[in-house]
Amino acid sequence: MKNLPDHELDLDDLEVLIKKHHPRIVAVTHIPTNSGLIQNVEGVGKICREYGILYLVDACQSVGQMVVDVEKINCDFLTATGRKFMRGPRGTGFLYVSDKVLEQNYAPLLLDMRGAKWSEFDDYELFDSAKMLVLRM
Repeated sequence: MKNLPDHELDLDDLEVLIKKHHPRIVAVTHIPTNSGLIQNVEGVGKICREYGILYLVDACQSVGQMVVDVEKINCDFLTATGRKFMRGPRGTGFLYVSDKVLEQNYAPLLLDMRGAKWSEFDDYELFDSAKMLVLRM
């Protein structure tokens, strides 16, 4: 999408693009790595909610440095790394998944015994929590 003169996201252009292309998901980086810009993720969230589009926020540069409220942002997914402003070890991080998404019974592309229960010889049942999305490699 286009940027405004101050480099912020052009939310009017986002809406035009949504109407034209009908995306299933929109992904936005909350704070780009080097610019110091803080994107209007709340505004994007309102538009995504209005059009019923899944919304992912990359909050690697913001979590631990500022307040990040997933309900205020209206995101369905939020990712963050542990190694930056949370001062965790390299290789750690988290994925927030909204209750709305969990209720839709999406199945992860990769699944292991930590995300589902083997219920029959050729069937499984996903765990009824975000734990189903956890995959340890």
